[in-house]
Amino acid sequence: MKYLIQLVMFLGSLGANAQENRIADSVTMEQYLTLLQQIAPAAREGANAYIAAYRSACGRSLTVLQLRRAVADGAGDPALMKMIHAAEKHDTSTIRRLAADIRCVQEK
Repeated sequence: MKYLIQLVMFLGSLGANAQENRIADSVTMEQYLTLLQQIAPAAREGANAYIAAYRSACGRSLTVLQLRRAVADGAGDPALMKMIHAAEKHDTSTIRRLAADIRCVQEK
């Protein structure tokens, strides 16, 4: 599991900093999720659960840039990382419980 989380965080950090906005503008959410799928199906499943929980909790969709930050900032958003871990174990009850831990990001 540690290896999976490290791969997901690496993917999230690609093109960070100066190129961040340009990459976010050129990559669709589906493309980003497909990339996560290629790393590990659980990464995409966890991200999909996180996106749905964010939409439900915050009343708006998560952007690609916000998802990339949730994956890569520090150790990653704890709720997202736990959702990925739960998806790997096919633990839907934990994924539902974690949805309550979603933090809404201020739009810039």
